Amino acid sequence: MKVKYLFMILVSSFIGIMSSSEFLMADAAPVVFSDLDKSSIVETVIPEPEPEPVIEYTAPVYATYAAAPVYTPANHIEIAGQSIGVTDVASTAMDAGWGVNKYGKLLYGHSNAAFGGIVNYGVGGTFTMTYGGVTRTYQVMDVKIYDVVFDANGAAVTIKPAGAPAGNLMTRVANATSSGITYDLALMTCTGVPMNGTMSQRFVLFANAI
Repeated sequence: MKVKYLFMILVSSFIGIMSSSEFLMADAAPVVFSDLDKSSIVETVIPEPEPEPVIEYTAPVYATYAAAPVYTPANHIEIAGQSIGVTDVASTAMDAGWGVNKYGKLLYGHSNAAFGGIVNYGVGGTFTMTYGGVTRTYQVMDVKIYDVVFDANGAAVTIKPAGAPAGNLMTRVANATSSGITYDLALMTCTGVPMNGTMSQRFVLFANAI
């Protein structure tokens, strides 16, 4: 009971203090700015910001390089608008890849690679070949299309006259011989239709140096 009585006394005292005019500063004198000493006021002038400097754009200068030289193999044939390297091989079984192989007097290459353009040549057409440091111009004298002969396993083993039941003309063509006439060069590529991983025929140009 005594605790409750003391609590009520404390609350009453606090309310009395809060409601007094001194606490609320009701009697405090207002601040009058007219009484200030104006001479003590210093006027501050804020300068205008300086304009940003204008930086002129200078395009960069890039280094220039000369075009890479075009490499031409020492032994090469120029035909159908191409200059194609010629590689000596020991057998016609050697794949020509993207180039041209030379076996004896025979030059051969794939029709879907380096030698595709020769099928557009006919009798009288010319081309040049540089071989062993000597450049010669050749003229087409004869054109032949031969059938490919396949063995029992489907491998191409030789060629024969188109439509003939049999024959083995690969050795003659490698010697640039056609119809009993031997020429300076023979150029061979694929033609016909796809068969056993290759084409069914071979297109051959026979040419002489002029």
